[in-house]
Amino acid sequence: MTDAYSNDAYKEELAFGYVHGLLGPEEKKQVFDLILSDPAFTELVREELLLARSMQTYRSELPPLKKQVLLRRIKDNAGSGLKAIVTAALKAVLKVTMPPVAYRTLITFKGDVWA
Repeated sequence: MTDAYSNDAYKEELAFGYVHGLLGPEEKKQVFDLILSDPAFTELVREELLLARSMQTYRSELPPLKKQVLLRRIKDNAGSGLKAIVTAALKAVLKVTMPPVAYRTLITFKGDVWA
């Protein structure tokens, strides 16, 4: 069972490395061989590609108006002390950068994570 787990973990690392351009020539050859022989690995690479593409939206810089709103929220929510400032900053950043559904889901299922 450990071998199966490590094999799956290794395949996940290969898929991630391939999609993000982190592999050397030998590992790329392994990826190509696995794509030809293992439909589950092919699906894993496809999912990794879709995830990487969907995350491109969040790599861009925030528009100036959103930056101002974010800074204002941090200043308005920051009390005294480092913990309060960090909590206010994280909460504001997550609200601006996370898709609304994901943010609401996080709060719903985790409770108030800011307490």
